[in-house]
Amino acid sequence: MGAKQVPVLRRTPRQQVSQRLRGSVLGAGLLLATVAAGEPSDRLPDLLPVRETLSQLRIDTTSLPGRTLLRLSTEIANVGNGPLEIRGATLVDETRSQVLQRIHRSDGSFRDRPAGTSAFHPAHGHVHFDDWSAFRLRATTEEGGVGAVVADGGKTSFCLLDLKVHDPDHPRLGPASYRTCGFDRQGISPGWSDVYHYDLPDQWIDVTGLSDDAYWLEADADPDDRILEEDESNNTVRIQIALGRPPAALPDRYEENDSVAQVDAREPGVADSPNLGPLHEEVVIEDLSMDDADDYFRFRLPETPEAGAFLRIESPHLGSDLDLLLVDAAGAVLGLSRRGGNYEQVPLDGLAPGVYYARVISPLSENPGYRLLLRLAGNEPPRIAWLRPRRTIWVERAFATVPVAWRVLDAEDDATRVSLFIDRDTRLDKATLPVVGHQDLPGGTGAARLNTATLGLGRWHLYAEATDGRGITGRWAPGGFVLYEKGDLDFDGHVDRRDWRRFLRGLRRPWLRRGWRHLLDLDRDGDLDLRDLRLFERRGRAGHGRHPHQDPL
Repeated sequence: MGAKQVPVLRRTPRQQVSQRLRGSVLGAGLLLATVAAGEPSDRLPDLLPVRETLSQLRIDTTSLPGRTLLRLSTEIANVGNGPLEIRGATLVDETRSQVLQRIHRSDGSFRDRPAGTSAFHPAHGHVHFDDWSAFRLRATTEEGGVGAVVADGGKTSFCLLDLKVHDPDHPRLGPASYRTCGFDRQGISPGWSDVYHYDLPDQWIDVTGLSDDAYWLEADADPDDRILEEDESNNTVRIQIALGRPPAALPDRYEENDSVAQVDAREPGVADSPNLGPLHEEVVIEDLSMDDADDYFRFRLPETPEAGAFLRIESPHLGSDLDLLLVDAAGAVLGLSRRGGNYEQVPLDGLAPGVYYARVISPLSENPGYRLLLRLAGNEPPRIAWLRPRRTIWVERAFATVPVAWRVLDAEDDATRVSLFIDRDTRLDKATLPVVGHQDLPGGTGAARLNTATLGLGRWHLYAEATDGRGITGRWAPGGFVLYEKGDLDFDGHVDRRDWRRFLRGLRRPWLRRGWRHLLDLDRDGDLDLRDLRLFERRGRAGHGRHPHQDPL
């Protein structure tokens, strides 16, 4: 910061990195030389894999032809009193550099220690920390215990970021400090966690040929103990999973209820009748099964429901996709929820007294188990206000993260949870995607950051859903974000002659296109100058459909 920039055209990216990282090591030595004789205490990190995120799984049979991959999401939190901070050091070869762990101390000083290696990516300008986590699948013993390893996912390397508040009550919790995949520093702040989406490279275990049995899925943070921590005994978590397909859907006790006529013919209000009769209190029906395309449930509202009343369906099965419609006695659709995922909800508040139908649809496949919930009790749902983004922001994909901030207000002062979603437009439908690792966040934390490595280039919108456990409300952010890559003016994933020609056409205009100061700042020094244009010209003229960002981070 403040030092004279060396033109990128006179120095290779690797030389620039080497110079900057040598400077950081020398700075550490000078600071350590000033520490008084009284030894200060270390504030160490403590790595903790998060069990709940590990349960976000999917089966992949297309990435590697002929192979079956178990893709898994992982989240690693820092529950210690100090940040996990890594910095690059001496270059080992063209692709590797040594890594130092910077340990901050109680008197404000720090010390650096060796912590392994990293892989440097010149096109990105950042490094991946090697051997950061490992995944294993273990057998289940006859007693239900943890058995031998039957499949190994190997060790993965990542850029480390503050993406999610893990512990809102952590005494040293502060704003996100590690927000980009820069080569100067990476890490995880106290109380924060880093999340790895199951679609990232190497987030899988090859399970081809394994039997459809129960297994223990294991995630291990820092498997080689290269990071100095407060506690080395809590780096591994396990959950039990079944590789087999969900059981076949069989007719449930409410069949036949495949049409309005069938439901109308059933006696209202008796056991196992889909004609529920008049509703005066909450109704929860468990163990429902979709063995065909439709399920209908009829109910009568004796009076107008209070604010916060809703109709909801939920399924525990991975990859479940059910749709929910609210239909009146004349057949008109009054509400529908058709998002992708394992739950749908339609509000009931404000409905006039009368007869209504809940129609459950399974558009893609049968579902062997779901629950229906009709909540009529008065409860004002929480309100959510977006603080960030308030306008459209530009974010470099796989290098920077998207800052998200909100405020939740609940009239009854109930504890709230917030879930985040993204979409290309502002319509809630099957293209509205839940942000992996950012579901059921504590509402009071009010902040998160989104990893952009698995998202496509271009414009995105954000949706937040808040619940107090009884009512749910949602809202689109007033601003969105545009993901870009340096020099890719047409957002096709390549830097080539078409981008250069588009730039030349733009020069004939009295103004630069919006966003070009982000797209063309190739040396990432914060301004657009002749050095950037020379570098862009060289890359654009040389490009022949070459993708400069082959790996996602």
